[in-house]
Amino acid sequence: LFRARGADFDTVLAAADAVREHVNGGEVTWVVNRNINYTNLCEYGCTFCAFSKGSKAEDLRGPSYLLDDDEISRRVREAVDAGA
Repeated sequence: LFRARGADFDTVLAAADAVREHVNGGEVTWVVNRNINYTNLCEYGCTFCAFSKGSKAEDLRGPSYLLDDDEISRRVREAVDAGA
């Protein structure tokens, strides 16, 4: 699949679209989801997420943060209000 190019790529897209149409029809849906990352500090280094930073990388992707309880509560209320 990942090596498909040109007409082969178009065939893969058409097959995927046919499966989508068979499973879901023409209806478009979505899920309201909200991940509340209370910190971006990480000491594990597992490479699962792309936003974490270790304590030795102060300048990597902006400053580190740790949200306080009030901010976490605000984000929870925001998520509920959005339908999450």
